[in-house]
Amino acid sequence: MLKETFINLLTNNSDNRSLVSELWTEIEQNYSNKKRHYHTLSHLDNLLNQLTEVKDKIINWETLLFTLYYHDIVYNALQSDNEEKSAELAEKRMKQISVPNQIIENCKTQILATKKHLDNSEIDTNYFTDADLSVLGLDEISYKEYSKLVRKEFLYYPSIIYNKGRVKVLEHFLSLKRIYKTEYFFHKYENQARENIKKEIRTLNGVRNELFLETTNRWSFNIEEDGNWYEFFQNGVEILENTKGVEKITYYSGFFDSGYYRFYYNKVKLNLEYDGMLGVDLRTEPNPTENDLDVAKIVYELLKTVRNQNYT
Repeated sequence: MLKETFINLLTNNSDNRSLVSELWTEIEQNYSNKKRHYHTLSHLDNLLNQLTEVKDKIINWETLLFTLYYHDIVYNALQSDNEEKSAELAEKRMKQISVPNQIIENCKTQILATKKHLDNSEIDTNYFTDADLSVLGLDEISYKEYSKLVRKEFLYYPSIIYNKGRVKVLEHFLSLKRIYKTEYFFHKYENQARENIKKEIRTLNGVRNELFLETTNRWSFNIEEDGNWYEFFQNGVEILENTKGVEKITYYSGFFDSGYYRFYYNKVKLNLEYDGMLGVDLRTEPNPTENDLDVAKIVYELLKTVRNQNYT
């Protein structure tokens, strides 16, 4: 349905089948990027379903469809100009198939509106931004899955940074008189969205800080004490391998029994250890200095992203 709708949309403006096919391939590849977990084709599919339910209320359906397919075509969790770049690419592609300028300008405006999701004087824009936020008002299980997927897209931000930023975004939505601008989405999702957001904020603010001094004079940061420890350990290693400043010493992947990853981070020697009976710990060397502990805590926060994302 997603592909068919896109092809039909473009063929209304161009008879160049080869170009239409190329543009769909670009959409498919960008939204299927391995670094994406929430902003994917599934997100577009949900948007299409949500907007189809209010199609009779939409003034310019064609414009809204272009907005749907291009609003997240450029997405990098480390950048803050995704909406602007998406709007630029949308304009470029729409000009290639000779879309009228008014539709192009309206599409760009709608894409940029997804940056803050504020009330807009154009009703079509409000319907789109409301649909874009419809995930906030889904049932509790679906919302939890959504929050996990978003966290995965920001995997390389330590929890101490991500949690504060995420709470700030969520509190912004709660501060609004209405999250949803249109009556349809307000009555359908407003109450559940507020409940979901409040629960996520409580969860993010309630992350524990587990660490204790062992009898061996090493500080141990227990990261994971239940679940699939081996998978958790492997995901932790992957994070370390992609973290600037980490220098690997030795790595034993282990399997059912145990495994370890010895490494330096900012010249401090640390050990990520997996024990098939006890869980996954981050350990310092014996008799750590205050600097050693400070560095270990930074790595601990980084590795907690695995647990918080429930990879297990």
